[in-house]
Amino acid sequence: MTDWVRMVGRQHGFVVVIDKSTSGKGNRLLKYTLICERGEKYKPSRYLLPGQILKKNTGTKKCECPFALRGVPIPPEGIMWGVLVVCGYHNHETAQYFEGHEYPSRLKPDEKEFVLDLADSTAPRFILSALKEQDESNTTGIRSIYNAIYKGKKRRRGSLNSVQYALSQLIDKGILFYKLLFILCYYFINLHYRNLFY
Repeated sequence: MTDWVRMVGRQHGFVVVIDKSTSGKGNRLLKYTLICERGEKYKPSRYLLPGQILKKNTGTKKCECPFALRGVPIPPEGIMWGVLVVCGYHNHETAQYFEGHEYPSRLKPDEKEFVLDLADSTAPRFILSALKEQDESNTTGIRSIYNAIYKGKKRRRGSLNSVQYALSQLIDKGILFYKLLFILCYYFINLHYRNLFY
């Protein structure tokens, strides 16, 4: 249901996000409240003290857009969904394009796996073009690809820093052993050669 609502919103130039949702556990009914991404008021950082202002001049895209939908499963088992329009109008202009936009440009989980599979052997620009060929409505930018690759490498690396990870990979693949053997042989041959002739 949420994917369909987001797709219809995108076709009309709006981004729809989940405001509230219930899990449906216990006696509670599973339901979603969807709003425009520009709905509600801007909430300042919780780390600011009362009366403290931000050092840099920041803007906000929040303009208290009243658009809201409510989704409820019909029947309660959740086979189909009913969408109730709480408020059906927006108080701002439609988006001209979604390229690089925060919400629609996110990579889906299967797209993240695809990016990580190709990351070691393919340049990010070719990964992006392959994603766009698979799904023409994909608005992901190159920055999202680089971020996904970085996060994947960081997860793979774990608590090791980059030098420790590189050394562990060289040791695991056996490359470091042969290089060290070559360097030691070269050193002893040169030392022996020097002792013979000098």
